[in-house]
Amino acid sequence: MLGKLLKYEFKNTAKVMLTIYGVLIITTLLGSLGLSTDAIQSDTAELPPIIELLFISSIMLYILSIFALFVVTYIYVCIHFYKTMYSDQGYLTHTLPVKPRTLFHAKLITSWVWMMGSMVLFYFSLLGILIGATRGELFHEVVVGSDFALMQGEFISVFGMTLGQFIFMMFLLLAFSCLSYLLMVFVSISIGQLFNQHKIVGAIIAGIAIYFVEQTVGTIVLLLTGGSVFDNMDGIETFADMITTPPMIGSAIVSVIFTVAFYITCIVIQKRHLNLD
Repeated sequence: MLGKLLKYEFKNTAKVMLTIYGVLIITTLLGSLGLSTDAIQSDTAELPPIIELLFISSIMLYILSIFALFVVTYIYVCIHFYKTMYSDQGYLTHTLPVKPRTLFHAKLITSWVWMMGSMVLFYFSLLGILIGATRGELFHEVVVGSDFALMQGEFISVFGMTLGQFIFMMFLLLAFSCLSYLLMVFVSISIGQLFNQHKIVGAIIAGIAIYFVEQTVGTIVLLLTGGSVFDNMDGIETFADMITTPPMIGSAIVSVIFTVAFYITCIVIQKRHLNLD
């Protein structure tokens, strides 16, 4: 049943999300092509007014599409969760012969995949802009050229890990961050719907309170584990050394505990305290 729900959720949200993705892809291509032209590459050539206008417009559109990719995506998936779970549409959703936990998992997985897709697309978009600005030299010299082995050695000396390990770690961090941010909003919305009136106001208040508590606990743990990474720089030579310091590990543990707590709270509310009045 989860598979069928996921198929429906992706189909229901694909129109908006693919439109956002398409806009970013188009503006990335325009920006990359614009940066690779002779007029832009030349330091001395004076741009004709029409070319300058088109170039500035393409860059502005690219910046706006980046804004839409992050902000609109996040707001959209959160509003979609609220509407399909706790608004009038929620009555229809909860009449399905499916466990509340399964419904929640379908919403969470769909939202998480779209957010991860947005982040991955953003990084590829930046790569496309850089390739256009360097007319492909970045790709040729760093990715397929002879400089790759040299870059790997320098990368290990700075970061204390290979490029592949770094990318894998960043992917895990990105995946967890997306999940944590989603669950924080979802649990705020879930708590807000417990109010008989002013559910949205209740969700906002719950979100502010949760954020305050999480930041307070994080600060306390940071102080107890060493105050600051920058106060204990002795022995820290690489990025790997920094992320394994007690303050960083403590912060990570706090984030994991809160994320798990958000998830459990959402499941309990879905199962025992659903209030659609």
